[in-house]
Amino acid sequence: MLERITEVLSQVFERIIIVTCTTLKHPRPGITVIQDIIPGCGPLGGIYTGLKRSPSQYSFITACDLPFIRPSLINYMLEGLKDYDVIVPRVGERLEPLHAIYSKNCIAHIEKQLHAGPFKVTGFFPRVKVREISREEIERFDPGMLSFFNINTPSDLEKARRMLERQSR
Repeated sequence: MLERITEVLSQVFERIIIVTCTTLKHPRPGITVIQDIIPGCGPLGGIYTGLKRSPSQYSFITACDLPFIRPSLINYMLEGLKDYDVIVPRVGERLEPLHAIYSKNCIAHIEKQLHAGPFKVTGFFPRVKVREISREEIERFDPGMLSFFNINTPSDLEKARRMLERQSR
């Protein structure tokens, strides 16, 4: 899955940083692997580490279990950066903070939350300027909303494999 995600991301970005809680060797050029600065804080800690180590003002953050992210949707999100600290899709009642763009302006707010808890990714959103991407906007680039299909179980993995087989035909 990681190989697929990095392949898609390399269509949009020159530099890819993988944040992990363990050691990981990744031979592909243009990919940097780093470990969490503050281990044990889940995705919020990974976002914090990625933002701290990224040389860019803005970073697209995604989870390693989203194999169907769409470059066209990411590019659309990148176009809306002006004056926002977070650009995040909303799918129904849920925000998708692990398919979002964050600015370095979030670092201090995330750091405070990491020290105070809880580690909910959206916990600092009220303290920064957030732009939500609507379902209608998303569907222009991803009609099936597959960018947010994540793999949590063996049956999810099997479903993803079948979907990939159909796509490659």
